[in-house]
Amino acid sequence: MIRTEIFLNGMSVGLNKTTKTILLKAVKIPASSGIVTSDMLIQDGKISEIAAVHAEKSPDSTKIINAAGAFLLPGFVDVHTNGAAGFDATWGLYDPAEDTFDSSKKAYLNGLEQAAGFFLSHGTPRVVLSMIAAPLTQLKQALHNVAEFKATHPLGKIYEGIFIEGSFI
Repeated sequence: MIRTEIFLNGMSVGLNKTTKTILLKAVKIPASSGIVTSDMLIQDGKISEIAAVHAEKSPDSTKIINAAGAFLLPGFVDVHTNGAAGFDATWGLYDPAEDTFDSSKKAYLNGLEQAAGFFLSHGTPRVVLSMIAAPLTQLKQALHNVAEFKATHPLGKIYEGIFIEGSFI
């Protein structure tokens, strides 16, 4: 499956229903010959031109971004993470006031959202969560929470799968 996410210095530069064309001005692009600084025109999720593109040449609905000095890279995939931003895939959301993890459904779903925002802000639009050895009831609840988040939350697509670690594997 081809993904249309584009990350510029860790920030998502996405297409939506009203913006189908993006013009990145003076972006740094890794190429076989080295780093090339150029404009890049993206139309309907596909690169249509890499060259000096003048704004008047592009459609009125074009989103123009001054990308001078920024690198254009594909989004990264983290194939093994236990969590981020206070969230742990096995135990839920860390509560610093109580110095413990809250694995209630509400806290777990909030933690998934918080972690997804963290991953996206660092140029990682796809993640495979990893869970450590834990009681089976804990693992089942965590798996149900991830499944619900994927099915109901706009950021659910970030989570590509789950790896369960442990001494039983």
